[in-house]
Amino acid sequence: MRLLFLFFLQVSWQLSAAQSDMQALKTNLTPHKIFGRQNPFSRNIRFAGYQTSKIRRTLGSINLFGTINPFNTILRFEKIPFQYKERYRAKDVFRFTLTHDDGVTLTAECSGRLKVREAFTLLGQQDSSFWGEKNEDLFLAVIAPNNDTANKWTFFATNLNATNEKPQKGKLIRKEEELNFELKNLLLKQNVNAQSQDPSFTSMDMVYAFKYHGEIIAAVSVKEADRKFWIKDELNEGIKNVIAAAAVILTIRQNIYRQKTYL
Repeated sequence: MRLLFLFFLQVSWQLSAAQSDMQALKTNLTPHKIFGRQNPFSRNIRFAGYQTSKIRRTLGSINLFGTINPFNTILRFEKIPFQYKERYRAKDVFRFTLTHDDGVTLTAECSGRLKVREAFTLLGQQDSSFWGEKNEDLFLAVIAPNNDTANKWTFFATNLNATNEKPQKGKLIRKEEELNFELKNLLLKQNVNAQSQDPSFTSMDMVYAFKYHGEIIAAVSVKEADRKFWIKDELNEGIKNVIAAAAVILTIRQNIYRQKTYL
């Protein structure tokens, strides 16, 4: 009898912990669908009253700079290489303008830089850089509301291309103000018109979640299909605008990490 009591007590505790975990992941942000990504002739997007324009990329953003190592292809057994060396640099440099229906305009200058230094030798001492520890994966942008460079925000992020096992995260900084964002799972509303807290209107999504003063206030989808943007309605317009610009950066940036040929 005592064992049965302890069993039910443990089950009850586990259920309570699971409910607490789900509650921690739950948010009350308003969803907005992101339109425009499916059009192959235009990369401009629109959502929540915002519209991008003048998206420009440098020609160098479509190139990888490095050397081809023929031994990566020759020295292999089945799909397993005896050695593998990957050395290259890549970049994604672009700019855009973001306009809201109320007339507010933001401009963003963006630069993603990736330096890959990976090596693997099956018969020798392993180089830890094979797992991406020595890769440099950085992204920097400047967001200026109404071209006011005196009130610009700096966007800084690391590992957005998932080149190693570190978190994909970043910051938005302006003087003493700071917002943080990180890739994570959140329980989010899906129905744009739903005001109910009914769980049927929510689902778990992998998103970049934005925090301000320790509270999750916005999110943007990672997956390409059915992209959405979520935001807390009570935010002041200045914070909303810079988060919208950051969401655009995370949506239209390119993944510049080349997939390994032996996988």
